[in-house]
Amino acid sequence: TTTTTTTTTTPEEWKAKDNQEFAKLRGLNCLDHGCIDDPRRQRRAAISFTGGKDCHLALQRALDAGWEIVCGIIFCSSATQTMQAHRMEWQRMQGTALGIPIVHGILEALNEERTNYKEAYAAAIRTVRREYNFDYIITGDIDFVHDSTTNFLQQVCAHHDTNGVQVLLPLWQQSRIDLLHEMLAPPNEFEIRFSCVKTPHFDETWIGRRLDAAALDEMSRREGLDLTGENGEYHTMVVNGRLYHDKTKNDDNNSNQGLEFVNVQPHEIQDHWGRSKGERWWVISQDAKLVVVGSTK
Repeated sequence: TTTTTTTTTTPEEWKAKDNQEFAKLRGLNCLDHGCIDDPRRQRRAAISFTGGKDCHLALQRALDAGWEIVCGIIFCSSATQTMQAHRMEWQRMQGTALGIPIVHGILEALNEERTNYKEAYAAAIRTVRREYNFDYIITGDIDFVHDSTTNFLQQVCAHHDTNGVQVLLPLWQQSRIDLLHEMLAPPNEFEIRFSCVKTPHFDETWIGRRLDAAALDEMSRREGLDLTGENGEYHTMVVNGRLYHDKTKNDDNNSNQGLEFVNVQPHEIQDHWGRSKGERWWVISQDAKLVVVGSTK
């Protein structure tokens, strides 16, 4: 008689296993937060792009380490889909100002039941790679989200056909406060604006506000708030900073003036599938515009 024993894998064990998969994928002995600095890697990558602060810091670190960033990828279900916190026209303006093509990773393979997200992402990565020929996707992911024990894009590239594309996470599980200080302090000096905020940590007065030392001080005193918003507490758009003034960027835009929002007002989202009961969300109103600094004067 054969006895079958069923064991339950704890979240901690899954997390350890995932870290081992990261290491195996990269050919390293441990989960390497400084992955972009490894000189053995080819230096041609795409950046997973939202327009927010974290992908900008990942981009800045990659450029500082000598990587060629061939494009920014926006993963979406269609070419017309847009997030209210990161509007597509804003993302395109950011790409133009940064000198980086912004392309759509369209999830054309997604089924009606939406049960094959990872396969759809893999197909989108293959499509974009055929045009831009990269071996890595660099993301601004900082930690596991909510109760997850895996990184989504890492799982896509580890277990599905992406033509060999791998994921690098230069910000992974680093100190939230240190990352924010790196964004705000010289030489980076990102100008970060709140584009979506949610209760209980924020109200509508934060929309369009600059994430600066004063804002960070207020945020640090709010119990339960993830300072970098990893659980979706807030979203941002970066409109200026060292990235927007870099004279070595690969485009013909020599203004290097950065961007700015005009006519910013809060707009409350009344109906959204992800909103919890009693929770309130605000975004930048439709009347707001993102423009080149000085163009409205």
